[in-house]
Amino acid sequence: MISNAFQKTFISDEEYIAGSMYYELENCKQPTYGPAKTDGTTPQIAKTPEEITKCQNEATVRLSKQRAYQMKSEMISGSVR
Repeated sequence: MISNAFQKTFISDEEYIAGSMYYELENCKQPTYGPAKTDGTTPQIAKTPEEITKCQNEATVRLSKQRAYQMKSEMISGSVR
């Protein structure tokens, strides 16, 4: 619990996301898949730069909130013991 509190203090949300959770932002760059064609193939549809930016912004907010929740949850469970 103490190490997590220090981690939150010394490692900003931006640093945490860029370091530990970078794959979440990279996933935003992955193409989506369209409906299957009659020949059985599924076409990949590239995302626009705007879609990628929107996805990364949403992921950043979500990851920051998840980190805050995890920190609070660990502090509560640590104080109950």
